[in-house]
Amino acid sequence: NEDYIHSKDIRVGDWVVVERAGEVIPQIVNVIDSRRTGDEREFEMPDTCPSCGGPAARKGEEAVTLCDNPACPAQLVRLVEHFVSRGAMDIEGMGTKQGQALIEHGLLSDVSDLYALKLEDLMAIDRMGEKSSSNLLAAIEKSKEQPLSRLLTALGIPHVGSEVAEVLAARFLALETLMDASSDDLEAIDSIGPKIAEAVVEYFRNEANRAVVSKLRERGVNMEQEAEEDAGAPVLEGLRFVVTGRLASFSRSETQDRIKALGGAVSGAVSKNTNYLVAGADAGSKLADAQRLEVTIIDEDEFQALIEARTLEAEETTTA
Repeated sequence: NEDYIHSKDIRVGDWVVVERAGEVIPQIVNVIDSRRTGDEREFEMPDTCPSCGGPAARKGEEAVTLCDNPACPAQLVRLVEHFVSRGAMDIEGMGTKQGQALIEHGLLSDVSDLYALKLEDLMAIDRMGEKSSSNLLAAIEKSKEQPLSRLLTALGIPHVGSEVAEVLAARFLALETLMDASSDDLEAIDSIGPKIAEAVVEYFRNEANRAVVSKLRERGVNMEQEAEEDAGAPVLEGLRFVVTGRLASFSRSETQDRIKALGGAVSGAVSKNTNYLVAGADAGSKLADAQRLEVTIIDEDEFQALIEARTLEAEETTTA
């Protein structure tokens, strides 16, 4: 944090006192002035990335300085890891080690290159046999069909997680339309504030990012989202749910889709803002979190009863 460094006058070569703030985070308390020799120098944040040489800058009031190059090798491994993850493009069999190996072999310069891989490319990597390579290529091919919301999540746009991605995909339906949206267009959407709007506009203003999107399109990755059919009255509007454990009647993803279709919101973690935890078998730590935060815990039958009760209430209100 550059501001923190300057506010405490921490210089390169200084001795400092460090404590565990909140018994967790290392925090610099102060500089030991008596140990200064005069050789110390003021810290200056670089304006170019030490890995790729691309421009590095702070965004608005953000504390961190970031490299803007989406193909930066220091960022690419983690970006690939995020891109292929279950909540994004969901490419089974592809993880950090495989991504790193592909980058080291010069096969990935950005995430779009995943869709240009060939069998012989993968088999040239240690411990990648013909069967595992074929399975990975099949998973990559299948991921092309993911809806736009998953692609938006996968791109790693700052402040755009799965929930925001779904809102944007439902509003714009096509990536090309979203790429041309202004900050005003974005802020006109409920739940999209100035910070998210500026992050989206800034991301697609970057020519390198637009080039990656163009290559993804050329390689057959879906860029559109089907308009959602009317699933009925938004009887769960204003309620936030977390779904966990093994469910008998529906999968977790099906349950989450149902909640969203009925106007509810879904989160991946329990917080004080959660209204209900829908818990199946082997609920684990989220159940403990809900108990600690006194969040209402319901099972599948109670979840169904909640929907039916709120649906009946909505119908009675309409009739009245």
